[in-house]
Amino acid sequence: MARRAHIDLQTPEGRLQSARQAAGYLTAAEFADKNGFNVTSYQTHERGKENKGRGIRRTKAEEYASALAEQLPGISGDWILYGKGPNPLPQSAGGGTSEPKSPESGPFNARQLDGGKMWLSISQEVTYAQFLEIARILGDDGDH
Repeated sequence: MARRAHIDLQTPEGRLQSARQAAGYLTAAEFADKNGFNVTSYQTHERGKENKGRGIRRTKAEEYASALAEQLPGISGDWILYGKGPNPLPQSAGGGTSEPKSPESGPFNARQLDGGKMWLSISQEVTYAQFLEIARILGDDGDH
């Protein structure tokens, strides 16, 4: 059985990871690489590992928010760090909007179903490795 991924929106790292996923980036490395961030540093921030005791600095949170703003209008460094302000995530990703993310705003469309299940459509071709990463993120039980 695969490890179940749980994202805690009460923490900066949980909000950062949720925002990255809602913006359509499959992995932390993909987001960091495509936006010019140091991959190791970004992965450390997303995992919540201490950064010499500082966590995510305000300037870095603002840079991450800026990189995510096209896909997630309204995201801010304050939301990433403290959860302050309106939640920019689509409802299906833990946000407060009533409509799921449209295919025009990214390659994923997800809806929460009754019984805790999730319906997910992907509007682009993905590699098997990307599929496995999606399954890991969603907490797949390994039954493909």
